[in-house]
Amino acid sequence: GSKWSLAAFKQRLLREVGEARASEVWRRVDDIVVKTMIGVESIMVEGMQEFLPSYARGEPNRQCFQVFGFDVMLDSDAKPWLLEVNLDPALKTDSTLDLRVKSGMLVDLLNTIGVPGP
Repeated sequence: GSKWSLAAFKQRLLREVGEARASEVWRRVDDIVVKTMIGVESIMVEGMQEFLPSYARGEPNRQCFQVFGFDVMLDSDAKPWLLEVNLDPALKTDSTLDLRVKSGMLVDLLNTIGVPGP
């Protein structure tokens, strides 16, 4: 296979299917992610209660977070299909593109959880 940055993929999708369909694709991908997380919520809560005593006492979790890697494929009609969810996605970088994509994702992640970036 080949690797693309998200920005390059979004540009290609926009060129190939147009703005309206590209927006619908991303709405459907968002829907897949949200529904998948809803589907495993009870399992995640159970695990947090078991391994994080403060969470079991009703205190907010400020001790850890989890990165999930969602592998989604588009078919020939640009319909997204969930292939798998990685609980521990690889962060090893084998190329300049890998480094750019993964470091950007990590900066976004750290900003999201409130850790100031460099």
